[in-house]
Amino acid sequence: MWAATLGVLIVSVNYRLAPEHRLPSAYHDSITALQWLQLQAVAAESADPWLRSHADFSRVFLAGDSAGGNIAHHLGKWAAGVKAELEIKGLILLYPYFGGEERTSSEKENSPVFSLERSDALWRLALPVESNRDHPFSNPLIEGAAVSGIDLPPIFLVIGGRDILRDRQMRYCEFLKKCGKQIRVHLSSEEDHGFLLSKMEEPSSVATLRGISDFIK
Repeated sequence: MWAATLGVLIVSVNYRLAPEHRLPSAYHDSITALQWLQLQAVAAESADPWLRSHADFSRVFLAGDSAGGNIAHHLGKWAAGVKAELEIKGLILLYPYFGGEERTSSEKENSPVFSLERSDALWRLALPVESNRDHPFSNPLIEGAAVSGIDLPPIFLVIGGRDILRDRQMRYCEFLKKCGKQIRVHLSSEEDHGFLLSKMEEPSSVATLRGISDFIK
């Protein structure tokens, strides 16, 4: 549905999952997928014929939903320092799954969709052993995870107004703005974490996809 609605080709990454494979396994798998796509752009004879006929390697966007939004952020940081035939035009972060030790106001709210207890449990399973939520994999604003010196492409950030993670996402947005990065926020005020997957045909999702389409174009 998304490919048809947005008029794009989508390459989905089957990355390894925690707890059997803790971070950075998912980042490494995503980097491998991007390197594979790079090979498709430069290897005329050995490239996938369908991709070679239909893909525009000069207009690549990195996108992800929840944990995928976290991965897209880290993949964008990695790709910014790599010279490649691919041209990454933007990052599309759908309510990215960020965390931190200090509690935000929105994290203290109740949500029937994504509770703070569940969020904390997922970080315990996903982060390297003996790490806390201020690890750079979780907290993009912590020292060592700063993006001020990285040439990130423009970012489209989707936030659910009832998502307990919305304060973290807004802090991320404000930090990137202070660093001079281009970032556009699409706020669905009445929606919670993961709404694009659970309410694909609702007006809020249709409006969000329209915003993504405009960003890509």
